[in-house]
Amino acid sequence: MPAGTYIGKVDGVTSSPNGTLPVIHLSPPVPFTVELHQGAVYTFFGLDREAKSIYNFDVLVSDNGVDSLLANVTVHVLDVNDNSPVFTRQMYNVSMKVDTPVSTVILMLRATDVDLRNQLVYSIVSHPSPFAIDSTTGTLSVEQALDKPGYAVRVQVSDGIFNTQAWVYITAIFPDEVVG
Repeated sequence: MPAGTYIGKVDGVTSSPNGTLPVIHLSPPVPFTVELHQGAVYTFFGLDREAKSIYNFDVLVSDNGVDSLLANVTVHVLDVNDNSPVFTRQMYNVSMKVDTPVSTVILMLRATDVDLRNQLVYSIVSHPSPFAIDSTTGTLSVEQALDKPGYAVRVQVSDGIFNTQAWVYITAIFPDEVVG
């Protein structure tokens, strides 16, 4: 939520009949300001739900001690997609037999995103590859027979706006050759 965002209005904040402006006190100190003439509440600086999601504070308005108004205000900071997903590791190493059957799961990739309600989508960005990834679970499996001793597979996770990549290094172990 950027600085200067309108939050709402505290009713009863107006100039007095004699033209004096009210005195406004916010308790505890919070990143909001109340406009003196109409009581409009604005953010004083940018807010981030991941840092703090709820603000509770009192607004005390007085007119030279004659009249006063006390309002309790609760502000719920909404979430926006402003953070990238993060893999649990930036590099993974896997060793497996070269004759590992197709469809065998070799790695469960995991990523997190501190933003709420983001659906993460996994994919392989280095092609061609004899591996497949489940786009919703991050499960990496063998898709076709292996024919090389090693593979470098670049994987990606996306939250719809931000992408993060990692490497999976796969070593295919060949059986010992039988000398006849």
